[in-house]
Amino acid sequence: MKSNTSLLFNYFTFPALIYLSVTLLSGIWIRLQWVIPYWALFNPKFAIHAHSHLAMLGWLFPILLRLLLPKSAPFTITSKMLVLLLHFTIIAMFPAFLYEGYALWSITFSSLFIIFSYILIYLYRRELQLGVNILNSLAIGLYLLSTVGPWALGGAARFGLEWLTAWIAFFLHLQFNGWVTFAVLAILSKDTTLLLPAKIGFSLLAIGTVFVTPGLMYTQLSPWWHGLVYGGSSFLVIGGLLVSYFAIKNSSLSSVKTVFVSLFLIKTLSISFIIFDFAQPWIHHIHSFRVAFTHFVLLSWGSSVILFAQFGLTRFWLLFFAAALLKGCILTLDAFQWINSSVLPFSLQWVYIVLGVLLLISLFGLIYLHFVSNVTVRYRFSSLSLKGIDEKN
Repeated sequence: MKSNTSLLFNYFTFPALIYLSVTLLSGIWIRLQWVIPYWALFNPKFAIHAHSHLAMLGWLFPILLRLLLPKSAPFTITSKMLVLLLHFTIIAMFPAFLYEGYALWSITFSSLFIIFSYILIYLYRRELQLGVNILNSLAIGLYLLSTVGPWALGGAARFGLEWLTAWIAFFLHLQFNGWVTFAVLAILSKDTTLLLPAKIGFSLLAIGTVFVTPGLMYTQLSPWWHGLVYGGSSFLVIGGLLVSYFAIKNSSLSSVKTVFVSLFLIKTLSISFIIFDFAQPWIHHIHSFRVAFTHFVLLSWGSSVILFAQFGLTRFWLLFFAAALLKGCILTLDAFQWINSSVLPFSLQWVYIVLGVLLLISLFGLIYLHFVSNVTVRYRFSSLSLKGIDEKN
């Protein structure tokens, strides 16, 4: 009979790793289509929709939920069936987006995914310690709040394109800077006692994340709304500094964890400065910055922390982290037009393709090592040694 850990790995972690592999492959293919147009098989816009939805719903949701759950979380017949239904929507959603973009089947499967995720969170509400564990509660709360966005998209038929754009921004912002950010912070803070300054910092981050949302949804706001958005930006900066100070001060990981916390602070300050309009003059194309920010949060920071928590400090993880961080940095430099791509003897897209291949190789290496060693190695963030999954988690 399989252990609970094996069941959770087989139903949550391994499928999520497969989805991440397909996400990386699709990202490579999208960029190949841009440099070699006659290789194009799919509508590039549809391919991006499929790529991004698989990353957020297929890779991040299952793996983050798994890492927020304790090792002792029960896995009943009901849980198994629900997780299988969740995987069915993910698997069906990807080709639906790939072939039709936002249309009947893709919207149907993504909506079903959200409904199943609600039920799954409800089933595991005690194991997630909702209402007790501040970071788990904030992460799940912001996830639930973010899903208001997709349900509100139906109003676009009546209220027009601005409504559609606004609620997509609502969803993406609360996914990236809410759900994913706080779930990753919860992973980083496992086995750590949160003191009052840290709790205040996390609370300010959550309040600030919600307060700045209108500024990302609409460009034309009344003075009152502007005040709320700028106040939220201030909360983000203060909260980010408090959390970073606490994490670094209380961390025995002077090398690895400090890097993660530093990247978190950069992420928080960047979104705050954009909202404050400090960085706007240097961004030549706001879409390029959004792409860079998305890759930085979900890949360079979020995915690196997740794989580190799951597999530990290995050479393949270092390769993944280096490639992910380099890709995020190059995308950011390009967004600020600090790279003169015209002097390069090749398209900058080839750099992203090579980095994508390195990410894929490193991910396959991590999966291979897991099955060869037949043990899931996790790094205890409060410890200096590599250990297997401890009995408490």
